[in-house]
Amino acid sequence: MSERQQCLTASNSDVHFWPQLRYHWRMIRVRIIAAVVLVCCLSGLQAQESAPDFAQWLDELRVEARDRGISDSTILALDAIQPLERVLELDNS
Repeated sequence: MSERQQCLTASNSDVHFWPQLRYHWRMIRVRIIAAVVLVCCLSGLQAQESAPDFAQWLDELRVEARDRGISDSTILALDAIQPLERVLELDNS
């Protein structure tokens, strides 16, 4: 095979190689992005599931207060407590 034929053969194989390589790297990037999005979504979902609602938290606080010897009049004062949405938003972010 002459030198010219070898150059032509090499360049023909390169023509098929580069698009395949670009496709391969593009698919790797897509998979990485998909994995990152999935992890972010799952971690957000887990945080929402594990965060108790305000009423449940308040009930647990009452039980803990009784266990620590806090007076009943102080525990009854907890009934007037209302959640502040802005505080909850900042806490969840």
